[in-house]
Amino acid sequence: YLAREKKSGAPVAIKRLKVLEQMEGLANTTLREITILHSLKNLNEAKHFTALREVIMAPDYRSMHLVFEFVEHSLYGLMVQGVRFTEADLRCVFRQVLKGLTVLHEAHIVHRDIKPNNILLDSSGVVKLCDFGLAFSTTSGRQRITPRLVALAYRPPEMLLNAKTYSAAVDVWSVGCMLAQVYLGGAPPFMRNAKQPADSEVEQLNLIGAAYGIRAAHIGALIGILPEGVEPVPASPVADVVCEQHLTARLERHLVSMARDRRQPPIPKPVLSIICRALSLDPARRPSARELLRSGWFMNAVNEAVERAAMARRIRETIGDRFCHGPAAVKR
Repeated sequence: YLAREKKSGAPVAIKRLKVLEQMEGLANTTLREITILHSLKNLNEAKHFTALREVIMAPDYRSMHLVFEFVEHSLYGLMVQGVRFTEADLRCVFRQVLKGLTVLHEAHIVHRDIKPNNILLDSSGVVKLCDFGLAFSTTSGRQRITPRLVALAYRPPEMLLNAKTYSAAVDVWSVGCMLAQVYLGGAPPFMRNAKQPADSEVEQLNLIGAAYGIRAAHIGALIGILPEGVEPVPASPVADVVCEQHLTARLERHLVSMARDRRQPPIPKPVLSIICRALSLDPARRPSARELLRSGWFMNAVNEAVERAAMARRIRETIGDRFCHGPAAVKR
């Protein structure tokens, strides 16, 4: 919800959480979100996370309200409104996304819901990660983790294969999907077509396999997990197709073809390299967020403050003073 503080008149965002009647206190997920949000205040680069200002319990104790700073736009909303990002704009956005994730991951926190809706941009071009409802701390001692959390179009193979433990590499995969998405005309890379996403984990896994030119069973064998109902394949055929360079080359060709089919400009080679590294099938081979930041594409920026200001100016020229969070994303 969008609201205003009575004293200052400043806009704030409010997230309403229901309190479960059958439980004493709050759900574990709610407590975890509040704990993580409070811990973010003490991290370096805290500007890249939406700030939690206040927690308010409703008088009837049936709901809780989290009051956040209000951030004007989401990446998704800007894409829907047709904002034309330059390559410098996208480098600026994704550098900040990776900076935020680097801080999170090195604090042993995995977001688990990285997607354009949860990437916010303020009026000065600062990027902030939001919605930590699915985030968890890897130091919490939890060994078995629910796999069906990340939005399907941004979900990595290990989660589609129902892995019970996973790492910060799940967020890196989601970043790779988003970076491909902005260069492919606004649709994630692993879909039936530009307007039709998969409707199940099995179909999503098959779409990923098709991009790499391999079957779901090969993906499972590659990372040591087989989906339910899929028979294991002999070791020798798998060895023939899992060469990392071979798989990367296939994915590159697939992305180049998708950009052409969707009538988009060619994806710059440095960007294509980053996407393919982030979308490594094996989570153990995916670079960390910090390692991706060391890519030449990110290092070649003239000045981040200058890029942010230029991007913010282009956004204002396109949409004026409107807030862009996508259809029906913000209630007043």
